[in-house]
Amino acid sequence: MSWDLKDIDYVDIDVEGIEDEALQELATRLNKDIYPASPERIHALTLVDLLILEREMINDTGKQTLLAYARGDYLDHIGLLMDEKRLEASTARTSLKFTMSTPLSYVNIIPKGTRAKTGEGLMFRTLEEVHIPAGVTEIETIAESEIVGIKGNGIAPGEIKIIVDVFPYFQSVVNTTESTGGAERETDDHFRQRIHEAPEKFSTAGPDGAYIYHTRGVNPDIVDVSVHSPEPGVVDIVPLMAGGNLPSEEIIEKVKEVVNDRKVRPLTDKVQVKKPKAVNYSLDLSYYVSVEDKLFTSEIAKRVDEEVRDWIEWQKERLGRDINPDKLIERLIRAGAKRVNIVSPEFKVLAYDEIAVHDGQKKIEFKGVEDE
Repeated sequence: MSWDLKDIDYVDIDVEGIEDEALQELATRLNKDIYPASPERIHALTLVDLLILEREMINDTGKQTLLAYARGDYLDHIGLLMDEKRLEASTARTSLKFTMSTPLSYVNIIPKGTRAKTGEGLMFRTLEEVHIPAGVTEIETIAESEIVGIKGNGIAPGEIKIIVDVFPYFQSVVNTTESTGGAERETDDHFRQRIHEAPEKFSTAGPDGAYIYHTRGVNPDIVDVSVHSPEPGVVDIVPLMAGGNLPSEEIIEKVKEVVNDRKVRPLTDKVQVKKPKAVNYSLDLSYYVSVEDKLFTSEIAKRVDEEVRDWIEWQKERLGRDINPDKLIERLIRAGAKRVNIVSPEFKVLAYDEIAVHDGQKKIEFKGVEDE
């Protein structure tokens, strides 16, 4: 995270200067010359090493009082000044569909906490007591993972199908949505950004910064938020998850709940929370290597592949980031390519609610070597 601030030190750590000053002071006090191999010099430099280490500790301790440098518990204390607490790890959620073996003439009940699991044993439990109306044989409800964090994410529809807590007339269970929303404890960088945006919360969510602040606070994996007003009185909020992933319906609903709180949303605003729109692109490029580097073509090819992967990730890190092949050319030149020809994608301007997503089609061709 960069706020374009100059690095600072509380005390000077010029190693050579401190050593020279210490040896000069020692020579003056002993009234004798200090030679490179003299015991006095070796002893003095040992103490100087400890002094430099202490100065580094002083610098680090001082920086922990500043938002841009603070980490861990120090950052938690700075957050307290803005009435902010670090977000704890959250559990993944999914929708479970329960099917009964026969319709009943009365209401059947699925108890709160009813468990179902995957074939690998990953357990999910229902969040509330579910009443199945008379005559109905199928019903859906929300369940959350029993383990906290990202390990509960990514369970595809149909993978949770083993019942643990059987209830009367049970026939089958299956998840109908992919499990999402599990997140690790909020990182320092994410928490630091929220603290920086915290002053916005002292207003209702009229300013776009306030909507961004409240949205980020929903889940530690929300890495970007776009706020736009397409017409007077209407506000579009578009959250983006870590890794360029789209938010789940559960995340969308939670954001809606938070930003529509009567203490947050201005009375005249109609707030809409939407998923980002994926703009797909394919990749087709070729490159040449300078004749001077012909012996390193294998190493350059590996670096080219790495830079392509990094560029694909970079493209989807932020909402509204234009599809920019020029950035890819810069990366490939640094990787060792002499010349790069990109057939696709072409440059494309993206809207505030769009994200660039690679469609999986990738062609990278080494064309040979060229003279300068």
